[in-house]
Amino acid sequence: MRFAILLLAALTLLAACTSDEPPEPTPSPAPTLDVTATAEPTPSPTAAVPPTETPSPEQQPIISPALRSPDGALIAYVEFQFVRCPPGCSVVFEDRQGTELLRIPFTDPALSRIADAWAAYTIDAWLDDSSGVVLGGSCECDGAGEHPVVIVKPDGGVIDSGVSALLGSSGAHVSPNGRYLLSRDRIDSPWGPGVGCAISGSAKLIELLTGDVISEVPDVGLALVDWQWLDGSNLAYALRPFPNPDDGTCDQQQFEWRQLPVEWHLLTIP
Repeated sequence: MRFAILLLAALTLLAACTSDEPPEPTPSPAPTLDVTATAEPTPSPTAAVPPTETPSPEQQPIISPALRSPDGALIAYVEFQFVRCPPGCSVVFEDRQGTELLRIPFTDPALSRIADAWAAYTIDAWLDDSSGVVLGGSCECDGAGEHPVVIVKPDGGVIDSGVSALLGSSGAHVSPNGRYLLSRDRIDSPWGPGVGCAISGSAKLIELLTGDVISEVPDVGLALVDWQWLDGSNLAYALRPFPNPDDGTCDQQQFEWRQLPVEWHLLTIP
């Protein structure tokens, strides 16, 4: 009897192992996603920035080259605006640290001869005793080609002796010590008006503080074509024969004429 029971159990177990149907899998629990809601960031307020206005060239102040006084104590320059002169134009004095000491506007009555110019001014020179600066305007305020020259002092004073310079050539018109001015005399060109055709044969040496003519370059039938200040009292100048109008017009011969040799002379101020 016991044997029969054991045999039946063994047959049952064998049948279970040889079945063709796989056992059904036990389903696993689905994973739970832990989702945390993210809040949208609040945009920070943006300040409204007005557009930056770029000043026009007429509104921007232009500063001339600054010159230091001979004693080293002061600096002088000209500040100007093209369309606001005279109210936008001034001569400025500073100390050696760059602190502004005095500003003299071109509206000053003493600067009336240059007040109406479009302002392309520079400080030409300091007086050798540091008592003032020579101011030569680019305006032709005293006639065609004639430029007024005045002296402006650090105490606000202005010396205007009615001096004008007929500018031309590349030479400096004001002496290095600021005392004298070379002003060419005007002549009529033998060819009529034209660039490079007006040639001077003589010039005056003027004392700026008084306006007196102290010397002259005589007209000896030669053209004054160049000059160089050697120091405050010696002026070298070059002469060349006038061109012959019969040799052609100004445009036809001025290049060859300017290549001709010159004769240098020395003028010493007593």
